[in-house]
Amino acid sequence: MIYIASDHGGFELKERLVAHLQGAGLEFEDLGPKTYNLADDYPKFAAKVAEKISQAAGNRAGSAAVDGTEAGVKFAGADVGVGDGDGANGGAVVGADVDADVGANAAKGILLCRSGQGMCISANKFKGVRAGVCWNAEVAAAAKRDDDVNVLCLPSEYVSPEEAVRIFDAWNSAQFSPEPRFSRRLEEISELEK
Repeated sequence: MIYIASDHGGFELKERLVAHLQGAGLEFEDLGPKTYNLADDYPKFAAKVAEKISQAAGNRAGSAAVDGTEAGVKFAGADVGVGDGDGANGGAVVGADVDADVGANAAKGILLCRSGQGMCISANKFKGVRAGVCWNAEVAAAAKRDDDVNVLCLPSEYVSPEEAVRIFDAWNSAQFSPEPRFSRRLEEISELEK
């Protein structure tokens, strides 16, 4: 399952990527926003995606239910409702429920804001989330291969819609390397999360 969200700055590019996901027949859930609103800030939407990824990885970063019906994610001292009635979680779910598999079937996220940085910083506050900003296909493939990045953050101000699709496709098709040094580093990151 792929979860996707943006703030106001990434909204237009998110809509283009949603069309790509639909056209490719991929399972995804659009966590919002559903319409452009200048007041849509990135922490709220990063939290929605990161919570889903964290839960799929077996962590409890917040108290939102996997199906998005229970509110209460704590983020930066504010309650963020997942499925809070603002229309941001009212998107179509294409495909099956959250699957906690690993590898190609693991839950993944896509977050978009103008620089990608705000979304990345916010998402990385959640246990089990490895978010990375990627600005070309080569960096995206390396992020997955070397660091098992499970949340792709895109800088909407700096990549074209066509480049965003290439970045996503490279990241989505890349596989985490079986080299021991990469697994060791992920374990070291997990130790920092405790």
